[in-house]
Amino acid sequence: MASLSQLRGSDVVIGDEDWSGPRVLDARPQPGRSPRVMRLLLADGGVAWLKDHEGGRAEAGHEHAALSAVGRLLGRRVVPSVLHHDTVRGRLLLSDVSRGQRSVLERTVARQVSPTDAFRLGHALGQLHRAGEEAPLRSLLPDGAAQVSRWRSRVEAAVPEAAGLLRESERFSAALIHGDPSPDDFYVAEHDLRFVDLEQAGAGDPARDLGLLLARWLQSGADMDLIAPFLRAYPDNDAALLNRAARYAGLAVILSERQKPIADADRLDLGRRLIETTTTPITSALRAFSYFLTPRAA
Repeated sequence: MASLSQLRGSDVVIGDEDWSGPRVLDARPQPGRSPRVMRLLLADGGVAWLKDHEGGRAEAGHEHAALSAVGRLLGRRVVPSVLHHDTVRGRLLLSDVSRGQRSVLERTVARQVSPTDAFRLGHALGQLHRAGEEAPLRSLLPDGAAQVSRWRSRVEAAVPEAAGLLRESERFSAALIHGDPSPDDFYVAEHDLRFVDLEQAGAGDPARDLGLLLARWLQSGADMDLIAPFLRAYPDNDAALLNRAARYAGLAVILSERQKPIADADRLDLGRRLIETTTTPITSALRAFSYFLTPRAA
């Protein structure tokens, strides 16, 4: 069968005979998104998303469970509904939670994110983390701890400098975390916030979400005027948590640079220093990173 990125229109295989939804008129990857994710235009005029999981059936099953758990804890409108789960191919057909809105990433690039939006984003992420503390995660998401452990193993192999941080984080793993947050995973509306891509969700350290998301948001064009209201809205201002978040921001820097054909040596050095320093406030870490993102004269 053709790869997901090659599929078009009637060639899209959603699953087996259990799928009884409207016919697919068009299917195509979206700019800036993984080729494993396709936007489908359905015959009834609706939109859905077809996601082919790199981790196969196990990862698709985990995300299905994560979507169900978060929907149960925070409300069904917050995450996509699973319209169909192809357990053979490891694919999920998901409802469209964007509802015509652009993601935080798209709005950041267009300079259309307000401090109020940033405040809502910080508040919503805090709601996710606190919901996990109040719920029996082991029953809602039985594979959650194992998923976090698998992520840790992959990252530690790629960034050995982060081993100490990752070990320390295991002592703070009571929260329900997104796991791999990017500004492209969040949609901010006036009265709610919705998010997608929960294949790495599990019981983990909320500092991981904070550091990864804020560093990636800066990389996409956010400035410190947006980071400040985000942090004001986030409900836990524990200094130790925010210091760990600063170290995760350093990890995000290194992961990003090592994906490039030629890494920036100064940014790699900054990432290492942030990971190794246990007392750096998150705002100081992000300001340092922001400096390296600013174009400088040769």
